[in-house]
Amino acid sequence: MLPFSQPKRHLAGLLLLVRGDARGLSVFDISDEGLARSFSAYLWTLPVIAFYGIGSWLVERGGTPGLGHPAAAMGGSLSFAFKFLLNEAAGIVLPILLLSLASPLLTVRVLLRTLIVTWNWSALVYLPLVHLVAAPFFLMNLQTWNLASLAVVVLALIGAGVALFALQWHLLTTVVGGDSRIRLLILLILLLSPLAMLPLRTHLSS
Repeated sequence: MLPFSQPKRHLAGLLLLVRGDARGLSVFDISDEGLARSFSAYLWTLPVIAFYGIGSWLVERGGTPGLGHPAAAMGGSLSFAFKFLLNEAAGIVLPILLLSLASPLLTVRVLLRTLIVTWNWSALVYLPLVHLVAAPFFLMNLQTWNLASLAVVVLALIGAGVALFALQWHLLTTVVGGDSRIRLLILLILLLSPLAMLPLRTHLSS
């Protein structure tokens, strides 16, 4: 069982960094072991991701997953689960991979481990935020929504995006400092790189 002290301690460190207190960096272990352990942060987000995935699956099944031949239903469920997990894994790996490739050009190679470790632990905040706000899109068919309900959800998504950008910007200001253009490029890589997954998402959902 994962020790609850790990996310609690790292959330406290993230809060210090967001507030501009560099002492928060002392919480994060950037050794090989610490870098590997930082990926365990994603395990704590699994309940929210599962909730999001179940909602998506219900919509794909038309809200009636029990209909149809049992073997066909099981095959469709396994296929959906594989596609969903592949998308989620790619959304985690791609930002880190692109940041690693771009770090020499951005002159932040010396900070790469710190950036990856803090980004991974910040998943405790940003992944639940993104999935919980986006979940209503998959809990019912959008065609049945009235304009007011849809507007509320869209505004919530925009608000979540702004909050995520602001939190990560303050964190990078403390971790990276220096030229704000470098920080902006790092943030764009981390936040927008999942958009590169859209063609794959479209293909997998077809």
